[in-house]
Formats: sequence, C-alpha cells, structure tokens
Amino acid sequence: MVIGLIHNSAVASGQTREEIRVEFNIADDELQGFINNPATLSNTPDAAWVELGDKLKTQFDNSSMGKRLQGG
Repeated sequence: MVIGLIHNSAVASGQTREEIRVEFNIADDELQGFINNPATLSNTPDAAWVELGDKLKTQFDNSSMGKRLQGG
C-alpha cells in the first residue's frame, strides 16, 4: 500500500503521502526523488502479486473505511 500510495496519488488508503513519509521516516528529498524518477518503477509483478493486490483492494473496499472513502 505504501508503494502504491507513493507511486499513484489515486490510491485511496485514508493516509496522505506526507503522513506515510513521516511514519516511515523517509526524507522528503528522498521521497520526491523516488516519485519523480521513472527508473524506480518496477516491472509488471507476477500474477500471484496482482491477484493478491486485487484481493486486498476488495477487502479494503468492503471495509468501513473503504466504504467511507467511496462515499458509501
């Protein structure tokens, strides 16, 4: 989720990039360099990771926080 939030601002987790940056003690310069450097993007993950991500997204979307963020 952290990597998703850093790379994709459309990811809804209930936390901002700044909150996660502070929580994980990541320097702002380091985070900005990571966000702005396409070389840090990974190759497409294996199918097992994609499936896990889909399951986690479904689980989050069905949670009370997920429903709240979706306006439901």
